[in-house]
Amino acid sequence: MTTADTTIAPLLVTAEEAARLCGVSRATWFKMRAADRVPAPVHLGGSVRWRTDDLRRWVAAGCPSREAFD
Repeated sequence: MTTADTTIAPLLVTAEEAARLCGVSRATWFKMRAADRVPAPVHLGGSVRWRTDDLRRWVAAGCPSREAFD
């Protein structure tokens, strides 16, 4: 008998996680964010997160500027 994998992928990730998923450093991610070169984040209370679906679509689209992506 096998056990089903109950791991649920996160819907939202931190800047550090987003950078890792996209293959850049944390510092590069923040520079790209300041230049509006990453998808718009979601603000939850005092937290800033990125939707994993947005990151996947953004990478698939060739990592366009936020203006071109939105």
